[in-house]
Amino acid sequence: MVSRSGWKSDSGVTFNSWAAGARQITYYNYPMHPYRFSVRVSRTFILLILGIAGASGQRSAQAQTYHVTDLGTINTNTGVISSHPTGINNAGQVSGYSYSGTSNHAARFTNGLVEDLGVIPGGEISTGWGINGLGDVVGDSQYSVNGGSIRHAALFRNGTVTDLGFLPGWGNYARANGINNLGEVVGHSGTSLDTNVTHAFIWDEMNGMRDLGTLGGAYAKAFSINNSSKVTGRADTGGGFGSNFHAFIWDAAGGMRDLGVIAGSSSSGNFINANGHVVGWSSIAVDNRHHAFLHDGTTMHDLGAIGDNDFFTDRSEAYGVNIHDVVVGTTYRPYQGGAAYAIAFVYRNGEMLDLETLVDASGADYRLYTATGINDAGQIAVDAIKISTNQSRAVLLTPTGTATPAPTPVPTPTPVPTPTPNITPSPTATPMATPTPSITPALTPTVTPAPSATPGSTPTPIATVTPEVTPTPIATATPSAAPSATPALPPAQPLNISTRARVQGGESALIGGFILTGPNPKQVIIRALGPSLGANGMIGALADTTLDVYDASGQLLISNDNWEDSQRAQIEETGVAPSHVLESAIVVTLSGNSAYTAVVRGKNGEPGIGLVEVYDLGLAANSKLGNISTRGLIEQGDNVMIGGFIVGGNAAERTRIVVRAIGPSLSGLGLSNALLDPTLTLHDSNGSVIGTNDNWRDANQPEIAAAGLAPADDREAALFASLAPGAYTAIVAGKANSTGVGLVEAYHVQ
Repeated sequence: MVSRSGWKSDSGVTFNSWAAGARQITYYNYPMHPYRFSVRVSRTFILLILGIAGASGQRSAQAQTYHVTDLGTINTNTGVISSHPTGINNAGQVSGYSYSGTSNHAARFTNGLVEDLGVIPGGEISTGWGINGLGDVVGDSQYSVNGGSIRHAALFRNGTVTDLGFLPGWGNYARANGINNLGEVVGHSGTSLDTNVTHAFIWDEMNGMRDLGTLGGAYAKAFSINNSSKVTGRADTGGGFGSNFHAFIWDAAGGMRDLGVIAGSSSSGNFINANGHVVGWSSIAVDNRHHAFLHDGTTMHDLGAIGDNDFFTDRSEAYGVNIHDVVVGTTYRPYQGGAAYAIAFVYRNGEMLDLETLVDASGADYRLYTATGINDAGQIAVDAIKISTNQSRAVLLTPTGTATPAPTPVPTPTPVPTPTPNITPSPTATPMATPTPSITPALTPTVTPAPSATPGSTPTPIATVTPEVTPTPIATATPSAAPSATPALPPAQPLNISTRARVQGGESALIGGFILTGPNPKQVIIRALGPSLGANGMIGALADTTLDVYDASGQLLISNDNWEDSQRAQIEETGVAPSHVLESAIVVTLSGNSAYTAVVRGKNGEPGIGLVEVYDLGLAANSKLGNISTRGLIEQGDNVMIGGFIVGGNAAERTRIVVRAIGPSLSGLGLSNALLDPTLTLHDSNGSVIGTNDNWRDANQPEIAAAGLAPADDREAALFASLAPGAYTAIVAGKANSTGVGLVEAYHVQ
């Protein structure tokens, strides 16, 4: 739907302009999308074709339909009122840019709220090109220097704009195109951003901006990075970037690898999903035409085009793909005079569909010309024209019908339930940023656990629950986390949390929930251990773990199978790298005032005993890890649930803690195999029993009730204790050797 008069593609194709019957609209400082099929654009475009016979056609017979939501604009007064989307995360937040009244500014669109993300200090213009699962946006910002202007890559996070600079030796222009949940940013830097004289880069806070190299030629651009730190883009293969460039995939272990082409000489990787599958466009060796593709890790699949088989309409480009391999992008329909206009598409179940034919009545006033991203829930960010005002608008398409479901490789876990309404348990689908005022949620882990947390270091049995239970499996820090490396402890507060339990499939996965309280982001490391437990004498330990981290809405943020596959150097620097290559670990910076869930499973559904741990890597941040709850299957012997935590502070300080063992009340929340009568035993680091409880009303009832932490069922267990600094273990078992799914929780009581 954009005028192609004078447009020239990367393949050297010049497109014809449209005939009469179009309205005209003027853009101000319109930036070119970093991975759209690159074109040279003027300030004035013919954007909207009205009254085209057959343009919208009949609504598709496909079951899936969409509701259209206008995401709004920064400027709501007069003059230019426009917005454009560039990406979407699993929470439905959309990155993009909008005219602010004086110039374009980067924007984030969230549930009807349009946030002006500002500019680099001293800057005038900014654009948002990508967004991660935490709501961080990346892009670029322009400012004036000596009568000219330059652009630097920019990170927009928590109200602050960070200048990421540019790649040394590659001009003074840079654009950030993508960011993952680890805070790693990719983009390109060069003498001019909209030409091919650029190099691809990756940036993180620890290492700064680094060159990703090329495919043997001189130039490259990086457009997207997933949570496994795999990058896609396009790079010169040696024949000159203007005509011979290929889509690539890059990771730290293998470097840059050529994904090839459908046919011809050129391709571009525009987005990479959580499975490592890449979408983009490739030449098809017919009149320099190009088609959208999906590369599944082995094969580049031609997705075709909707338009007629001619020079102008036999074209498509893909810009987004979700975990189900549903693809979105742009294709073309014919217009009179041999020209074409752009339409947004969705590709699913082997068919490319015009999105305009799939929207309900809410989309009647919009022309949808480019789908820029799709999340795992099927929501689609679309660049559109509001017909009644001739304004460019970012819109969100939300599924309303029922499509044929695609397989779901990573199911959303059952959230850790909330037994009572007056407390803040582990994450559920409702964000819980503000705990009950009388309680400060417990357990802010530290990087270095206490010496007793090393498996096998304390032969004294922790518990008298069963002869098989020992304190050693609670935390498994490597020797690099020796006491000599322990930093000075902060004022009295709970630190490091870890829980061990039997891991099976479905409801019996090991699920650890925590809340990050406070306004600032915090870096943590989350670990899923299994094989190292077996190496330390644990019979039936998981042989191979997987780890998934979800936000409060149940959307997947990041996954890991084997910790050395990604972030190896970053994990090793924490001092708590897992000791076995088949264990999982993730270092991630999380937004404040949010709830998160870590789910540990056995690879390929294999059962066994596993351990989930969270460590705080940012104790100086104005936020802390609060209320850690873990849910898992409680059996007998070594397969009871063992939760460990460390209390910090000096020897004279005491921290008041409530520990709870929840079971029967989980049945009321839809759990079919809840533990009917849990028991709770609390031990210190020497294995000595601090307290035991069967039914919570039998001990410390006034203190527990006053804290607002009374369990919902009288059969559930709870203990109140004032603890000195040190390591502690809570063991949850079933009364009379009963089994079922239970929950262990710890709270810091003010």
